[in-house]
Amino acid sequence: MRLPPLCSLPFFVIFAYSLSAAVTLDSLGTGTEGSAKDTDTTIFSIDASGKVADSAAGRGFDDFEVTGRVAEVDGFNSTFSFTIRAAARVDDSADIGAILKKGGIDRAGNGDIGVRDGDTIWIDALEGIIIEINTTGLDPSLSLRLLGIEIVFVGAPGVGTIVNRVNTDLRGTFGYRGSGADMEVTNDIVYVHGLNLTVRGGEADREVASIFGNDFGAGNFRIRGFILDTVPTIEP
Repeated sequence: MRLPPLCSLPFFVIFAYSLSAAVTLDSLGTGTEGSAKDTDTTIFSIDASGKVADSAAGRGFDDFEVTGRVAEVDGFNSTFSFTIRAAARVDDSADIGAILKKGGIDRAGNGDIGVRDGDTIWIDALEGIIIEINTTGLDPSLSLRLLGIEIVFVGAPGVGTIVNRVNTDLRGTFGYRGSGADMEVTNDIVYVHGLNLTVRGGEADREVASIFGNDFGAGNFRIRGFILDTVPTIEP
């Protein structure tokens, strides 16, 4: 099913953003993978200076290389967890982006993430990676935001879709620069500010985003990493 165009495309215009207070998670080839491994959760700690680290780093099978720090003092001495789930098939209709059939997580030697038990070990049509965040260890005055996704080997326009799983009306296609997709991949990163992929501190296991391949023969891709930051919680 080809998705309808977004009604508010200006949300997805890429703008200059300072990453000095952002946290990057670069997937590692030592991370969890396998046909029977559909879920991978990493717990991150924030120290007294705001530096973020994998709380189990150095175990020999680390999932992510972490760089960056949290700027807000309320975020110091905190924790959060980041989960990826592999889907061999996602819903592209009523519950768009939901997992219909589990897949296995695949990691290339350099860490690039794909999906096993589908067409290939890349992320193909209607296969996807679902992001879940747990912020029970974070102060409710702050929210954790998924700011950007590093997506590689994008060779077609509108190759995939990213959808907010809390509010599925917030979604858009992505493709290479100049492709005319709702969100353009620039320097292997697609910025997702307008999707409001934000989890308030104190939330348990919130399914935030689904990143999946479109079903009209647009090619495939892999995910190399994620960019997160913290923002003050906006009360409803």
